[in-house]
Amino acid sequence: MQYYPLLNVDGQSHYNYEHFQSTPASTDGADVRLDQTINSKQSMYARFSRKNITSNFAHPLLPNDIDSIHNRSLLISHTYTITPRLLNEFRFGFTNVITNVNFGIRGADALQ
Repeated sequence: MQYYPLLNVDGQSHYNYEHFQSTPASTDGADVRLDQTINSKQSMYARFSRKNITSNFAHPLLPNDIDSIHNRSLLISHTYTITPRLLNEFRFGFTNVITNVNFGIRGADALQ
């Protein structure tokens, strides 16, 4: 029992232990946008974004959880002005997110 922390939350809450800590994260990202005016009634733009995020979650009783997230997104838009009060806009977008969780204990390894 010496390894369990003491209770530190009073009252009618649904939990009895609370631990606040910072979660260091680093972000490496870039955004690129290209705009093109075709004529007085038509315009287009394209945007590409990429972001790599690495976070280090510290657990008081378990090994750290170091996660990485890789985001990639692409958006293309075409706007046609039918009248000054009526527009037609077409948009196409694609997003790809890959998340890697690198927790120090693997499920099967914990049972051995």
